[in-house]
Amino acid sequence: MELLFFHTPKITHYDIQSSNIPTAFNEFTILHISDLHDASFGHQQEMILKQIDSVDPSIVVFTGDLIERRYDVNTQGLILMEHLADRYPVYFVTGNHEEALPHDVYIQLMEDLEDAKITILDNAGVLLTKNKNHILLMGVRDALATDAANYASILKQIRQEHGRELFSLLLAHRPEFFNQYKNADVDVIFAGHTHGGQIRFPCIGGIYAPNQGFFPTYIDGEYQEGSTKMFVNRGLGATVIPFRFFNSPDISVYHLHHSDIKD
Repeated sequence: MELLFFHTPKITHYDIQSSNIPTAFNEFTILHISDLHDASFGHQQEMILKQIDSVDPSIVVFTGDLIERRYDVNTQGLILMEHLADRYPVYFVTGNHEEALPHDVYIQLMEDLEDAKITILDNAGVLLTKNKNHILLMGVRDALATDAANYASILKQIRQEHGRELFSLLLAHRPEFFNQYKNADVDVIFAGHTHGGQIRFPCIGGIYAPNQGFFPTYIDGEYQEGSTKMFVNRGLGATVIPFRFFNSPDISVYHLHHSDIKD
């Protein structure tokens, strides 16, 4: 049954190399999860927390759909975020399931995440700092709340405010807006939303993704156009149909390398 309805997350490692990555950030490790949809991984999320702890990331980023259509303080999503924030700096952007909440419920969720010391990037950026060197981490709110046609101008403004010369990372829920992100000269994008197709077949992969339809362009893994790279996480949970078929939950780990440094 595990073969069809995977429950144990798979950890996938990626190397990101650039001469624009400050030397102080060489071997900086970013752990990326997405699309939990309130899935449970053991009591108090202990199974997935153990896997994340085995990586010992520098930061954790989450790219939306923490919840599944509803929210209260006992949801598995908030439990996971609270435990993660006790261990690591955690950065969060909304997905369509957060944005579809009634306004008062949405506000309560955001307040609870902030109380847990989660940094919410609401069309905003923060500087990651090591030894007086900086990387710019940005995040955009999901397209249900922010017109995707405005993403490029929003991101260019953030880069202008913080320093256009800085190596830049972007958290965005939806990968189908790759062109908008790329047009803002972002270096690396981390996205989710696709669930890796949720239903996958050997030798074919994911056959459908929301907002991309059948045989989608951006489904999972690494993509590059020009100097901009995008990594799409397959997510942890499921929606609409309550299982994942030939599709293990995904933990993505990115290792930054200043390209002039050799092992």
